[in-house]
Amino acid sequence: MFLFSVRPYHKNIARSLLKESKYYLYDTGAVEGDLGAKLENTVACALLRDLHLIADTTGSRVALHYLRDKEKHEVDFLPVVDNRPLCMIEVKASEEKFSPSLFLFRRKLEHVKTFQIVYGLKRKKTKDGVRMLSAHEFLRDFQLG
Repeated sequence: MFLFSVRPYHKNIARSLLKESKYYLYDTGAVEGDLGAKLENTVACALLRDLHLIADTTGSRVALHYLRDKEKHEVDFLPVVDNRPLCMIEVKASEEKFSPSLFLFRRKLEHVKTFQIVYGLKRKKTKDGVRMLSAHEFLRDFQLG
């Protein structure tokens, strides 16, 4: 079974290394657990694939991170190209309320696109610059580059 890690984002590299990494499987079919775990792993693989394409075609330095503060507010993914965050992405199996963590981190990274991805979402929503999309639409259409 092959894994990849997603490290916490921090401008101070030494500090980010002290924090706990999250691990995902390259083989999404091998993911056990609830729909939320499977969906988060699928999105992680899609983001990593796009980051690898950017690195391979442009020579850019890429990384996939997550955000977490001391109060345990968390956002699942923060893709970074050449030390520049591209977007923040929170993944939910069914929650159709916006995650408060997205708005908290958006104040710190105000020029970064912000998304909440929801499985089976019936209608797109936008609130204060945060877009909520269905998982199938995001996975079908989204590109980092």
